[in-house]
Amino acid sequence: MKKYTLATLILVIGVVLNVGIAWGQDDAKNISFAELIKTKKKTSLKPLAFVQKTDGEYTTPSFSVIFTDYGSFSKDIRHLKISRQQLEKQLHNLLGFDQNYALGQLRTIEDELGFLHTNYQVYYRGYLVDGQAVMIHEQNGIVTSINGVVKAIDTKTDYISISDEQAVKIAMKHIGVSELIDQYPVENVLVRTNRKFNSVFSFAKRVKIFSIKPLKKYYVYVDVTNGEVVKQVSLLHHTDVQRQAATYYNGMQTITCDSVIGAFRFKDNARNIATYNGANWTGIRAPSSSLMYRNSTDVWTADSLKPAVQIHWAMEKTYDYYLNVHNRNSYDGNHGTIYNIYNPVVFDGDGMNMNAAALTGYGIMLYGRGGTYGNVTYNPLVAFDIAGHEFAHLVTDNSNGGGLEYEGESGALNESFSDIFAVCIDFYSNPTTANWIVGEDIFSTANTFIRSLSDPSTAQLSVSDRQPDTYQGEYWEFDPDVDNGGVHTNSGVQNHWFYLLCQGGSGTNDNGDVYNVNPIGIEDARSIAYRNLMFYLSNTAQHIDAYNGSLRAVEDLFPNDAEKRQAVIDAWYAVGVDSIPTTGCSGTTTLTDNYGQITDGSGRARYDNNRDCKWLIQVADGRIISLSFTSFDTEASYDHVSVYDGATTSATLLGRFSGNSIPTATLTSSSNAMLVRFVSDVSQTGQGFDATYTSSNPNSVDLAATDNLMLFPNPASDAVSIKVGNYQGQTTVIVRDMHGKTVQQSVLNNVIAGEPQNIDIKHLNAGIYTVQVINDIVNKVEKLVIRK
Repeated sequence: MKKYTLATLILVIGVVLNVGIAWGQDDAKNISFAELIKTKKKTSLKPLAFVQKTDGEYTTPSFSVIFTDYGSFSKDIRHLKISRQQLEKQLHNLLGFDQNYALGQLRTIEDELGFLHTNYQVYYRGYLVDGQAVMIHEQNGIVTSINGVVKAIDTKTDYISISDEQAVKIAMKHIGVSELIDQYPVENVLVRTNRKFNSVFSFAKRVKIFSIKPLKKYYVYVDVTNGEVVKQVSLLHHTDVQRQAATYYNGMQTITCDSVIGAFRFKDNARNIATYNGANWTGIRAPSSSLMYRNSTDVWTADSLKPAVQIHWAMEKTYDYYLNVHNRNSYDGNHGTIYNIYNPVVFDGDGMNMNAAALTGYGIMLYGRGGTYGNVTYNPLVAFDIAGHEFAHLVTDNSNGGGLEYEGESGALNESFSDIFAVCIDFYSNPTTANWIVGEDIFSTANTFIRSLSDPSTAQLSVSDRQPDTYQGEYWEFDPDVDNGGVHTNSGVQNHWFYLLCQGGSGTNDNGDVYNVNPIGIEDARSIAYRNLMFYLSNTAQHIDAYNGSLRAVEDLFPNDAEKRQAVIDAWYAVGVDSIPTTGCSGTTTLTDNYGQITDGSGRARYDNNRDCKWLIQVADGRIISLSFTSFDTEASYDHVSVYDGATTSATLLGRFSGNSIPTATLTSSSNAMLVRFVSDVSQTGQGFDATYTSSNPNSVDLAATDNLMLFPNPASDAVSIKVGNYQGQTTVIVRDMHGKTVQQSVLNNVIAGEPQNIDIKHLNAGIYTVQVINDIVNKVEKLVIRK
């Protein structure tokens, strides 16, 4: 018998399909299950158009992006005021793509705030690069932001020795199935297969495996040259008459059923929900109306019916939550039919009696009856938060990014969103009894549960089931071969972020960072999380993408609320995720923005040996560059940072720095180019360095010197006012703490000459900060003292 831990027992989860279905629920439509599945294939996401590189058509981008080693990037560019069509002409140069690459434009969707979201798939030499995507977001014809996951490809695609038929046979043998529901098209794709280093692509055939007995659903990737299975991804998710009914866990509740001749059935026609008895379901045919739970009277109190009543009621409440809170009609947003099947005994051999699963793409959810395994006894898997968790997986798979691939960090985010919305549904429907733990009802032993959002690593859980509350901290699962790369374990990081965003909190995380998060409440937090999931995450998103997407979401929803934005940042900082990529630097990075940050890329870890990294800062003609270090720790005499007054290492050396003292001098170029180079030798490393740079017109006026730049009051408490002389136009204000970390950044679009502009700082702790004011004629830093 397969061994299940508490963390995995409740779910077998994956990333799959992006459609909803509307089955008939009458006997006349009781077609073969296999035939039914065949009629409900995933809507093909074929590109509507391709963005290809042709000489003379593509332009140099007016901005740059920073990529993590995984390939994630995100950039807010609303200040550039360019259209999506203009940005498309810059994409190849922005992403470092040559003529071998093309971007396949998928559909554009409009959200309720009036934003348009357009996704692009990456193709290399005509082949889809699986999991690589670019997402462009716009409002009123102006691009607001761009994000995605892209990675350079050097894999050969000129030789294929395995046929589609051979690939299917190899995949079936690998998964252990002998019969498929259908034969799906086999695709030749480039797929990232090295999850540990995230840099290796294979040219493979992507085979879809879907078997009913045993219940298995996967994408299997078979190398086109030697038939080796290089990757597999699970596609199976494992949690109108008003009448009173007795639920299994929540007492008497009001449910909706329909009335037929001589009986009442568990069928909610308005919500399109039906609940079936799986004890007599063979799995061969779609469940017929004869399998719907029914009663001769409208009194549903028998003990044997309570698990089914529980599911039916919980799913009605779940449906109402998404409709009333997020304006989403069913899991697919299109009134898709919801099928609850309790006690599907046909899958007992697959552990379903002690499990719950969502058969994504078809609106089917399966709930086991429980039982005893080892010394643990499980109640029926029909708890309120389990139903909400399972349904949330169906919602995730219908996001604009195509769901979240169920492995590694994207899989952990997938799991986390299901936990988050399960808790949100609980607080929405049962505010007096809701809590921040998941799965407490399914255990016969008191004070036992599956996961905790408030304390993921609580000692109440066994060591094997504890989760990290800090990114790559204690209990983080690093092994890509365990639990699909820790999808059930590492989900604790975003879970805890959400809890802190809702409830607030302070403390010290596993990195030794002291944090303080001001709460914004569950209503606003759930809106931010939902919008992030729906519009800003590609299907291979990492935690840094969730960080960036949540910032886009809070800016969309609360455009003038600096306090909420800072709370989002602080909550991510508390769980060890921030805007500085936690990956080592490499190669040459070109920076064209007028101001920005440079870092060795190791985050809070020590940098690696044998690094040789360059940053070429090249701004518009007529400007000069100033650079200052905000942190510095390298092996003295051996590892060093050099700064050159020009675009190459042959230019004049402005300074070479080594050791653990922060260089105090501000380095200024004589032209619009500056090169920074970091070199480490073969042994001994330090914490690395951070630096900020700005650029300005050398003929600009120092407004502070002429008393035209005013920062008042100073000291300040809740707000500070800035008055910028006679300048009228867009001004950027950056607030940094004494470690040089940006704690707040604002763009003032409607500055009026001589009038003060208020900056909200009440969310910042007491201390000493710097305030940098940047516009077309001034670039000035002032000290600000905050007292509470």
